[in-house]
Amino acid sequence: MDKSAITEIKKKLTSEEVALKLQITKVIKPNATPGAGSVDADFPQYGTKEDDNANEVAVFQDNLSLENKLEGNLKDVQDALLKIKNNTFGKCETCGDIITDNRLNAFPTARECLNCKKGDQKN
Repeated sequence: MDKSAITEIKKKLTSEEVALKLQITKVIKPNATPGAGSVDADFPQYGTKEDDNANEVAVFQDNLSLENKLEGNLKDVQDALLKIKNNTFGKCETCGDIITDNRLNAFPTARECLNCKKGDQKN
């Protein structure tokens, strides 16, 4: 992959990193740090009635699940940015081959080439 393509991917990833951090701050406690690797979803307080308590638990579970997903996506983006910095971007973590430009353009956080990814799905 040429330098201009990597520069464009880096811009996309950096923008996505900012967006993910913003989304995470909407579901975590105010003093928590996005990307710190620890889930810290805020527990809502709707009241003391049984229905209120059930709603609190349901919202908390949704937020916790959402935050886990967002944190995972943020880690993937940050890992890809680190690979760009270390000049290892585009190298399959499983076999060491080059990940195709088409795959990286479509999925910049890809860790594996398609052959290894297909092999993972069979197991």
